[in-house]
Parts: sequence; structure tokens; C-alpha cells
Amino acid sequence: MAYHFDKIVPDTSIIIEGILSEWKEVTTGEIIIHTATVQELEHQANEGKAKGLIGLDEIKRIRAKADEHKYRLTITGEKLKGAEIKYAKKGEIAAKI
Repeated sequence: MAYHFDKIVPDTSIIIEGILSEWKEVTTGEIIIHTATVQELEHQANEGKAKGLIGLDEIKRIRAKADEHKYRLTITGEKLKGAEIKYAKKGEIAAKI
């Protein structure tokens, strides 16, 4: 199945599920991953949680496919601050993304 999009900003769950790297045909567009998503995955990986490692591996796969499928991968956005990390379970990270 071919996918065409202008921009996609996936949340952490989409990254962990591995949906984007499974796409076989992607035309044009950009995938934008918020820095908060990367921080959250790194935090989970540092705590030994599989979801964090899976998510970071997925970002590597997306980056590898970007050139092949001719789309841009951008990681951007402000880093999370202490209070935002503290209240992550209450939706602070999701709100940021």
C-alpha cells in the first residue's frame, strides 16, 4: 500500500508499535518526531524497559528508510523540564507532543 502525506507527528505509542517503519511505499513528506518523544524513550530504556529500547530501534529504522523512500525525518522541539518529566504519567509529555 502506498502512503502519501505532507507531515506526520507520531506520538510515543505509534513509535513503539513500529507502524511507520513497516510502510513499504511512502511518497514525499516529512515525519517529525518531538524531542520529548525521544527523551521519554531514552528514559524508559535507561530504566531497562523494553518499550524504550523498541522505540529507539524504531527511530533508527525510520531514519534508515527516510533516504530510501525520499521523505525527511526531523527531530525537533524543546527538551522536557523537570516538572514535565515528573508529571509525565498525567499527560504532560503527550500535551507537549
